[in-house]
Amino acid sequence: MNPLFKIFGINKSFESFDGKVKTLKWSNGCKWLIDNLGVNYELTGKEIPLNGPVLIYSNHPTGIDPYLLTAMTGRDDSYFWGDLYQSKKGKNVSKFIIPIAPRPIWTILRRPLTNWPGYIYMRLTTPALSREKTGKINRKSIEKTIELLNKNNQVIIFPSGGEYEFLKPGKGLFVILEKCSQQKIPVKLIKLKIRKFGELQLLFYFLFKTKINARIVRL
Repeated sequence: MNPLFKIFGINKSFESFDGKVKTLKWSNGCKWLIDNLGVNYELTGKEIPLNGPVLIYSNHPTGIDPYLLTAMTGRDDSYFWGDLYQSKKGKNVSKFIIPIAPRPIWTILRRPLTNWPGYIYMRLTTPALSREKTGKINRKSIEKTIELLNKNNQVIIFPSGGEYEFLKPGKGLFVILEKCSQQKIPVKLIKLKIRKFGELQLLFYFLFKTKINARIVRL
């Protein structure tokens, strides 16, 4: 969570989020959060399957992107890859997070300036791990992803790890697809691009009550 959010009161929505997930269930809890943060969204392109094994990969301009995409797809069987920091969001929310190991602090250089405060705060509270520990955690996340897809769930991942634009797909994505092929899991791969949305827009909403109109494009 970006520490600037605390200054402008954005964190108040997250303080109630875990309880809302318990009472409203997962996708409706995410819809509540996104609406509470003043975000409208629309999908451009083909509709996303409402059932069956779906693997979504997207760019990652803000910390609420997993909840935005879950709200949009409306699936209660939707899980996402999240930095170990994300697992601290509450027991109801953490059920839907597949924890991945933190990246080294130097990756901040590949992020927009608006993401720096949040990323530094994350690394202070959840430090980057050794290469050995990182590999072990991330191998488990891949195994969990394949297990979920094999049970016809949806999984959302962010290969870029926190940039506005896509980087080249990482090895994790290729490993998942290869293992799904080997196990004959009929996974549908969906590439999305989140546009006209960033942490500055979130701050502007809480400062000036300017509604955010995020555009999600299926590529």
